[in-house]
Amino acid sequence: MNRLKMPVWIFAGGLIILQMILVAIIVHGESLTFDEGDHIFAGFMMWHSGDYGLNPEHPPLVKLVATLPLLQEKLWVPPLQQRMFKGEAYLDGRDFMERNDGPRHGLLFRMRLAAGLFAAGLSVAVFLIGSKLFGQSAGLLALLLVVFEPNVLANSDLVTTDVGVACFFLATIYCCSLAWPLDSRCQPSTAGFCWLQCCWD
Repeated sequence: MNRLKMPVWIFAGGLIILQMILVAIIVHGESLTFDEGDHIFAGFMMWHSGDYGLNPEHPPLVKLVATLPLLQEKLWVPPLQQRMFKGEAYLDGRDFMERNDGPRHGLLFRMRLAAGLFAAGLSVAVFLIGSKLFGQSAGLLALLLVVFEPNVLANSDLVTTDVGVACFFLATIYCCSLAWPLDSRCQPSTAGFCWLQCCWD
């Protein structure tokens, strides 16, 4: 693949900025989904008390990144009732959000913006792998499609692991494609790092 030209990067960067603006607009139009409170409370408890036992079926990376905006807040934490972990995370997460977030959902907005960073990472990965395999025009077309793709937009602003997993899966494939002609020691290690993040996401 030839080195990407500056106008291509500018156009791609503009599309990714547009995607983040769309995510910020969509955030205000959506109420809390049934499983977001589960993920949010589990992520907060990882930071708060090092408890990874809530919502363990989903890897922690997205939850940890999304709940970073909560670290400086003084929040009410519901006492754990020693229920099964799925019910504990779901019910306590619901109470946690109802008690701490106001009617304007300021905390939810900030957490969703943080989770939206993975959508930007997915778009970058789509652009890079499309450009490498099929040329710059194809990479830009793929980026354009992913920015306006309804399923990606609908999930980009949610505190769930779907977009994060997709981002690191594609990043792993891209890094493996770079490492295929084994002419560099750092490329296989980069692919391994992306795969590790995918498993931890």
